[in-house]
Amino acid sequence: MAYITASPHYQLSIINQFPRKRGFTLVELLVVIAIIGILMSLILPAVNSIREAARRTQCSNNIRNLAQGCLTAETEYGKLPSGGWAYVFTGDPDCGYGPAQPGGWTYAILPYIEQQGLYLLGQDYETRTVSDTQKEGARNRCQPPLPIFSCPTRRSALQYPYTPASDVTYRNARIETNVDLVGKTDYAACSGANNGGETERWIIAHDWNQAMGFEDNGWPEVKLNGLIYQRSAVSDHQITDGRSNTYLLGEKYLRTDVYLIGTDPADNECVFSGYNNDNHRHCYYGDDYDNRRPYQDREGNTNTLIFGSAHDTKFCMAFADNSIRWIAYTIDPELHSYLGNRQDGKRALPPD
Repeated sequence: MAYITASPHYQLSIINQFPRKRGFTLVELLVVIAIIGILMSLILPAVNSIREAARRTQCSNNIRNLAQGCLTAETEYGKLPSGGWAYVFTGDPDCGYGPAQPGGWTYAILPYIEQQGLYLLGQDYETRTVSDTQKEGARNRCQPPLPIFSCPTRRSALQYPYTPASDVTYRNARIETNVDLVGKTDYAACSGANNGGETERWIIAHDWNQAMGFEDNGWPEVKLNGLIYQRSAVSDHQITDGRSNTYLLGEKYLRTDVYLIGTDPADNECVFSGYNNDNHRHCYYGDDYDNRRPYQDREGNTNTLIFGSAHDTKFCMAFADNSIRWIAYTIDPELHSYLGNRQDGKRALPPD
C-alpha cells in the first residue's frame, strides 16, 4: 500500500492556520483584579445590609414575643409582671406572681414563652427558706442562654461572664449561683420617666429576714411611673395615657467594648435577676442637658439607665398594646419621656 506524505512546506502552512495560545499579560491580570475589587466593594455593603435587615427582623420578633409573654401573663393575673426585688435575688417558682416574686419580669414570663420547665427548676414548695434544691435549680436555670433575650446584631446567644455587683448574692438572697458563665439579656422593661437615681432604683428592704419572710413593712413604697419596676403590679386602669402611647419594653444601651466580658454594671448579672439595670431602663427628662435620651452602643461610654441598641439610626421598642416600633436615636428626649410615663396625660405617638 502506498502512503502520500505532505511536503514540509504544506505541513507548516497548515500549522500556521491555528495560531498558538498566549498567556495573560501582567497589565491584563491587574485590570481583572481591579474589576473584581470594584465588584466586591459594591456587593459587600449590599450583603451586609441584607444580613443586618435579617438581624433587625429577628430582634423585633424577640421583642414582640417578650411583650406578648408579658401581656399573656397580664391576661391571666390582671396585672403586668413585677420587676422583682433587687439584683441580689432571682426567680423562685414557689413565690408565685407579682410583688412577692423576687425574680424579675424575665423570670415571670417564662411559662408564657414556652419555658415552663425552666421556670419550675428549684421548686421545693417552701417559701421562707433557701434550700439546696432552690440553689441548684437557680444555678441550672441561669446558665443556658436563651436566643429570645439576645439581639443578634449585638452578640450571639451564648454564655457570658457573671460578675455580680455584690457578694450578698451568695449569703443572703434567694439564690446562691456559684457559676462563672450565665445567660444575659439585651432587652429591658421600661420603669418610667423618673430619673433612675439611687433612691428610686435600689429601694431594698433594710432587714433581709423581713424580705425573705414577705413582711410588707420591710419594703418602702416604690413610686415609679412606668409599667414594670421594683415590686410593681400595674393593671390596665393605671395606664391612663393609653397602651399605644406607653413603652412596655425594648432594647437596652450597652458599651461595645464590654459586650463579651460582663463588666458593664448594667450587664453583670444573670438574665433572671430581680429589679436592676440589667433588665430595666428609664426615660427621664428634666431639661435638654439632664435627660435619659437613647443612644446607639458606643465604646467606653457607660450609661446604665438608658435605652439604645447596636443597630444604626434606630432601636426597637414594644408598646403596651404589643405594637412594635423602631425609634430614632434622634427622638426628642421630652417625647421619649412621655412615652415612658404611663400617666402624664401626654398621648403623643412616636414619629414613624
